[in-house]
Amino acid sequence: MHISLYGNSIVTKVLALGLSQTNHEIDWICPKYNSISRPIALSQSSIKLLHKLNIWHMFDPNSIQAIDAMNIGTTNIDLNIDAYKNLESELAYIIQTHDLDNILMSALNFTSRIKKIHADNISNYFDGYTNTLTIENHEKIKTDLLIVTQGNAINYFKDIKIIEKDYQHIAITTILQADIPHNGQSYQWFYDKDIIALLPMPSNQFCLIWSSHKSHEILMQDIIQVLNHNIQDIKKLQISSCVQEIKTFPLGLKYINKFFEQRTLLIGDAAHRIHPLAGQGLNIGLRDVDVLLTTLDNSCNTAQLNNRLRRFSAQRSIDIFKLAFITNSLYEINNFSSSLLKIAFKAANALPILQKIMIKQAN
Repeated sequence: MHISLYGNSIVTKVLALGLSQTNHEIDWICPKYNSISRPIALSQSSIKLLHKLNIWHMFDPNSIQAIDAMNIGTTNIDLNIDAYKNLESELAYIIQTHDLDNILMSALNFTSRIKKIHADNISNYFDGYTNTLTIENHEKIKTDLLIVTQGNAINYFKDIKIIEKDYQHIAITTILQADIPHNGQSYQWFYDKDIIALLPMPSNQFCLIWSSHKSHEILMQDIIQVLNHNIQDIKKLQISSCVQEIKTFPLGLKYINKFFEQRTLLIGDAAHRIHPLAGQGLNIGLRDVDVLLTTLDNSCNTAQLNNRLRRFSAQRSIDIFKLAFITNSLYEINNFSSSLLKIAFKAANALPILQKIMIKQAN
């Protein structure tokens, strides 16, 4: 079977490595790519996938930081709910995107079974290359299955419903230096309609991910003062300096009602985007890959493809909806009222069905 991958994300590269271990013919179409260096969280399920693909051993132990504990809601709100803590406990390691990307590219460079097609040599596939797939050039792709991971690649499917919402918040990210050992401790606060997370990193640093409704610019020299003013407990961590340029990006929600149509499968950023409060953005894309590799094993052929991918689409759509529902609900309730969020979590503790949904999603 002939499978073409379209994208240049981490999800694309992990999928390429997995498919290279099958008997299928694999093409990898690479759009132009600007590497973004930022810390990302890898969950327990993602680590298992990397072990399964035999690449976890390639990581430099000094480039990854284990998350040994999660301290949730120590200020303003006590999120004393086991299900949410189970969701957060899925987080296993923090790693820089460029370190993960370098490992994946090194492994792919040793894989001869994948035909890599760059943007300047795309004429074999398209009559005139564009970074965005259109219905015209999509129909010219000569393949049994096209798998797309680019976030804005395909928006023309008539029967695929895209649910999208822009949040009022922006994400503020940077790296902070601590003067005392963090011992693998991570923190998350729901505070005054903001959501602030500090994730441990090597060299006794923290990655800050701040979902803020404040649109004003925060300068590097001011950010520690602003954090200390908003959350008194941060002072105890003895944050001494900001060691990376502050970056911001908009936050939003996106998911689709099905993944497969017209010989094309959407996964990763092409299919879903959620609030980063649970640290599961990349990891749900890697769970797409894990399930897909089972779906497209060596026993899969063109006669079975449609039925298999429809089952994949239905299975993943349900899981994505659950996680989107959880993260969106937490965001919306906290954005409306921090006090209401506390009441909502007390209600969740009293309702076993909500606990079951969150625990199942975490596991």
